Amino acid sequence: MPAIFSDDVVLVPYMEVSLSMNDPSSRDAILDALGSRRLIAMIPSDGYKVGDVGTLALLGDQKDRQGGIPLKGLWRISVKEVTTINTGRRVKFSKVEGFKDFPPGAIETVVRVHRQVKEFAELMPSIPREVISYVLGIESPGKLADVCAGSPLFDSRERLGLLNTLDPVERLEMVSERLERDLGSMRELARPTSISNCETCMDFADRAMESVDAMRNGVVAGFLEHLVEKHSAELMGLVAEKYGPSFMQKRSLR
Repeated sequence: MPAIFSDDVVLVPYMEVSLSMNDPSSRDAILDALGSRRLIAMIPSDGYKVGDVGTLALLGDQKDRQGGIPLKGLWRISVKEVTTINTGRRVKFSKVEGFKDFPPGAIETVVRVHRQVKEFAELMPSIPREVISYVLGIESPGKLADVCAGSPLFDSRERLGLLNTLDPVERLEMVSERLERDLGSMRELARPTSISNCETCMDFADRAMESVDAMRNGVVAGFLEHLVEKHSAELMGLVAEKYGPSFMQKRSLR
C-alpha cells in the first residue's frame, strides 16, 4: 500500500484530516493511491524510526478549499515491511486483530465518557449539537475512544499514545482521564467570581470614586452593565437582601 510517514500528523480511525500536496513524498504517495483504490497508509515516524502501528485511510474524491486532499482513517494496521519503489514508499501490513468490544468494565467507562461529553456541551455551547449527538450515540468503547481522540483537544503526542494502545477499554480510560483534566480547568473558569473578588468591579469602583462629576455617571453606567452581565445572580441577591422586606411590605399594602 502507498504510505505517508509523518512526524506531525497522527491519524487515528474515524479521524479526518486534509493533506497538502506540497511535500514531494506525500504527493507521490497520494498520486499512487489515487491511481488505484484510493487507500493509503499513514505511519507515524520521527524521521529515523517507523512506527509499528499505523492507520489505513481512504482518500476523498475532491480537494478542499485550500487545495488539500481529505483523508479519513479506517482502521489500525500493523506494519510488516517498508519498501521503496519508483512511485514512492510502500508498506506491507496486516489489520490489527480486534479485541472483544465489550469486555468487563466497558459499559461503566462508556457511560462515564458520555457524561463527560455532555458536560463539555454544557460548558461549550458552541459545539454543534449534531456532533454531541453523534458521540453520545457511540456505544463501542474502541470507536468512542478513537472519535474523541480525533478532536482538537488531543495533540499529536497524545494521539500517538492512543493509536498504539490496542485494548479499547484501556484506550477509552486514557481518553476519559484527558477529558477530566480539561473539564477541571473549564469548571474553574466557569465558576462565577464574586463581586468583591472581581478585578473589573474593583477597577470600575476606583474609576467611579476618582472621576469628576461630569464623567462619573458614564462610569457608573458601565459598572452597572458589567454587574448585570457578569454577576446578575449575586446582584439580585443583594437587591433582595437590602430591599426585599420593603418591597414585600409595600406589596402587602396594595
